[in-house]
Amino acid sequence: MGQRHIVGIRDALNMQRPSRYQKITHNGRLGRCMTKRILMVHDYPPMQGGGLEINTFEVSRELVKRGYDVCIATTRGQSETCKMPTPTESEGVKIRILGKVDELDEIIKFYDVVWAQMTFSIREGALYGIKVARERGKRVFVTLHTSPAHIPYSALRLMDVREKSLRIDSLLFELNHPNVNIVVPTKVLRDELVAFGVEGEMNVIQVGVSDFSKSISEKRKDFDIVVVGEVSYLKGVNYVLDAVNRLKKNGQTFSCRIVGGGSELDLVKALSFTLGLESHVHFEGYVDHGRIYQLLKQSKLLVHASLTEVMPLAIIEALVVGTPVIGSDVGMIPEIINATQGGLVFPRGDAVTLSEKMSYLLNNKDERHAMSQRAQLKALELYSLETQVDNIERIIRD
Repeated sequence: MGQRHIVGIRDALNMQRPSRYQKITHNGRLGRCMTKRILMVHDYPPMQGGGLEINTFEVSRELVKRGYDVCIATTRGQSETCKMPTPTESEGVKIRILGKVDELDEIIKFYDVVWAQMTFSIREGALYGIKVARERGKRVFVTLHTSPAHIPYSALRLMDVREKSLRIDSLLFELNHPNVNIVVPTKVLRDELVAFGVEGEMNVIQVGVSDFSKSISEKRKDFDIVVVGEVSYLKGVNYVLDAVNRLKKNGQTFSCRIVGGGSELDLVKALSFTLGLESHVHFEGYVDHGRIYQLLKQSKLLVHASLTEVMPLAIIEALVVGTPVIGSDVGMIPEIINATQGGLVFPRGDAVTLSEKMSYLLNNKDERHAMSQRAQLKALELYSLETQVDNIERIIRD
């Protein structure tokens, strides 16, 4: 690659060489720490979308506030779920949409830390970023956002057996390399990864959310039930429709709002039509993340029926604004609900029990109110974005 092209990349990324130290102000404290340039790498939209996308951007934004130089490099500016235009910078976070994964060869040169955000779709960009950063002697961190149980539902299902095995073996090789640091959001996932063949030490850093609860207006509850996330069978939306259909047959008055997009949206809409739920179920489509807290606040309860999950952001966001949750018994969902006492758990795929728990909460206003009060007190204490970023800074320093 010519010198002119290299300089062009540096200019595009605003890469003026810094002094070795810079002052950083955080929580009113002024100190000196080594300047760190952090490159977040993944294969999903950089600012909007699902939990991985939202949390990576919010963490990056908080790190910028604390004095770090952060760039998100991703192979996808849009997805089936999120089709919003992408700027080159937002709130101080630089954004690069990769035309080809080997563009990372040059970008990685300018960063001290490369942090891959990985799922068990094992997409090419994050995997390539780990490999290049490790070979260059950079500090490499990998956060795993999904469980190996996600594989049958992931992009890997579209590959032949040989290609899928090669992709999984490549990920395990990188994760087990001594120069790669692994981060997981839950102890449950850590144990699943050990069983899957990951041998190295893993840092557990829980996902956190920002506190928007005070900025959300108090409005009447426009909907009884809200579902937030990718609209797919993996997320159990078909079981939600089965459950609300049972509510209808039992004479329960209710309204349900489904928020999100995805490749199976039309299939789920067709199922809703087949069940005769048009007057009960409203499909909102994908909405900007800035509206999610308000939509949650306007609903009496959130239902999260995923078949496989780790630590869903939507549940935490609902609890933060005081919306009770009914969640499936997968991943960390039972632990979150039990720790906050903000909801109920049902066996995944069990539409009968889900319907019963929906009916119970819809018909017990006092119980919903008590859950709401308990959840708001505990959720931000346990799952704050500031604590998550404090822990990220700690392992970067270490």
